[in-house]
Amino acid sequence: IDANGGVMFRDNDSSVTGQTGFYDIENGYAEIRGGVLRLVNGADVVTARDRMTYNALARELKAFGDAVAVRGDDRLRGDVLIARFRPGRGREMELSQIEAQGNVRINTPTETITGKTALYDARTNIATMEGDVVITQGENRLTGGRGQVNLNTNISTLFADDNRETGSSPGRVKGVFFPK
Repeated sequence: IDANGGVMFRDNDSSVTGQTGFYDIENGYAEIRGGVLRLVNGADVVTARDRMTYNALARELKAFGDAVAVRGDDRLRGDVLIARFRPGRGREMELSQIEAQGNVRINTPTETITGKTALYDARTNIATMEGDVVITQGENRLTGGRGQVNLNTNISTLFADDNRETGSSPGRVKGVFFPK
């Protein structure tokens, strides 16, 4: 199925909107481009600049180009977001996890966390970030190899880079703090 102009794919309580799209019924694959690309799944919203694809068999949505996932006051941004879904109550699908790749940023009301990749678990509301992680709270700045942010408690944990691939000594967690 090809569609042009104000396209909306709807599946129970989820919808994806854009300007143009197509749906391969046999393979359960949809792609949507143009306009305001937006997935709404309950209280979760994912937007993207370039395109979104959905594989119904894998229960996986990919958002490309300055992709942003929003839940409440928290935002997860990356060059690519891969949202995975699981069966919920009844027939609806609920968000299970989001994998973020490239220029990843998490914004909460109290801090900003950046890194190369992140994996967000929707059940626990915890995101784990890897690759040159920086946590910024006001003027305070912490750096390390990987970090974890609990979006329920707003408590973040930073870890040294363990250098598993190179076998070298672990890096250090560093911080710069400014008194109030």
